[in-house]
Amino acid sequence: MDASKPVVVFSSLNVAEAHLVVEALARARVKASLLHALRVHLMGEIPATDARAEVVVAPHDAAAAMAVLDGLKVPDEADDWRCGDCGEANPSTFEVCWQCGRAFVA
Repeated sequence: MDASKPVVVFSSLNVAEAHLVVEALARARVKASLLHALRVHLMGEIPATDARAEVVVAPHDAAAAMAVLDGLKVPDEADDWRCGDCGEANPSTFEVCWQCGRAFVA
């Protein structure tokens, strides 16, 4: 593996979802970039595997980025969760607080 080549930590056909991941990483002070965001619009003209938007980080930030992404996962149970920053109740399907934007932390 090339030590200077960016590492893909997330990819999606949903550009909005990829932007949310970049923002969550930025809040955690992990520098990330969004690549291929415009390719999603070519879905059908190019293979789906080539149309995905990708979130990349520097190799030395990959472990920290994965830890942030693990923290964004929706809880397994269907219980609502309360934001640790503003105290607002959020549905279990929300990955970030609808009131203040803080990522869900288990």
